[in-house]
Amino acid sequence: MQFILFSLLASYTHYFACIAVMSLYLFLFACFLCYDRARLKRWFLWVSVTCILYLPQLIIALGQVRTVQENYWIEPITLRTLIDYFQFLFNPSIYRFHSGTICGFLLFLTILWFLISGFKRYGQDKVRSYLYPLAGLFAPFFEIAFGVAASFLLRPVLVKRYLFVSVGAMWLAFSVLAADYLREKEDRRALPFLLFLLFLTLLNTYGFVKREEEYRQGWNTFSQTLNEDLQEGDVLLSNFGQVRLCLSQTFPDHPVCYYWRQKTEDLFLELYPNLHDTRDVETILFYLTQDNAIYYADTITLPEFHLQEELPGESILCESLGRCLIEDTPVDLYRISRKEGTK
Repeated sequence: MQFILFSLLASYTHYFACIAVMSLYLFLFACFLCYDRARLKRWFLWVSVTCILYLPQLIIALGQVRTVQENYWIEPITLRTLIDYFQFLFNPSIYRFHSGTICGFLLFLTILWFLISGFKRYGQDKVRSYLYPLAGLFAPFFEIAFGVAASFLLRPVLVKRYLFVSVGAMWLAFSVLAADYLREKEDRRALPFLLFLLFLTLLNTYGFVKREEEYRQGWNTFSQTLNEDLQEGDVLLSNFGQVRLCLSQTFPDHPVCYYWRQKTEDLFLELYPNLHDTRDVETILFYLTQDNAIYYADTITLPEFHLQEELPGESILCESLGRCLIEDTPVDLYRISRKEGTK
């Protein structure tokens, strides 16, 4: 009952969490089929109950699929994206001299060593207990395989961060295998691998804290630049979704416009009353009078949406206020105003 409840709750958090749950059910089916066929009836009952209770979310999913038919942003599967999936699972947050990739590869070999050694160590009497942690290790790779297959057959559906939903199952399974080694006093071969894992954990924590501090400094620099120039009645504008939400929350007394090809979700419009959609230059210039200015955060990674290249130069002045980094996104900040004597 607990497995049904928590797998169902996980499935409602994200569609790919449902895929991870599916992998666990399939692995259990294989285990029961090989070692405990008497439990197959109970397995079918679990699956039936889970599917019935998940039907409301499937209805919502179909509606979302229809919504994104015309505007789709997930990139196709390439060799680079496949590498990104495995780097997301294993690479620590260090980036100098390919050290993250090297440590990630060594970490993968460490897990592989535990896996192979487990097969050799477990006899027939313990193989069933070994299969359950193996199911957790299997989950993220099943998710990758399913996402890649769906991307080739239908359209791209997998982004590397979607693997986050199954990472917990993988590391829980690994901890079970590692704990089993430590219980046997005569076998200390696992100790160097566990010390290496502890070192990577500390290194990854340090890298995470350092990057979060860099993100904080980047946003502080960006907001400080705005605070120095921003006047009452000025308008904020961005062509990047995350930046637009940060602007709406940081500057609630100023209108924030979103210059993009998609409509802002209704939930965001309710949460941020100062947020507005703008899809053309004419609408943007409607906010611009002789007494105010528009501060435009331009994400340089979106070359098809550079507002400063579309402004009428004879009447509009566009001044660069510099570049900053908002998380991993480089952003150029501009001040847009009307030239004196123009309308």
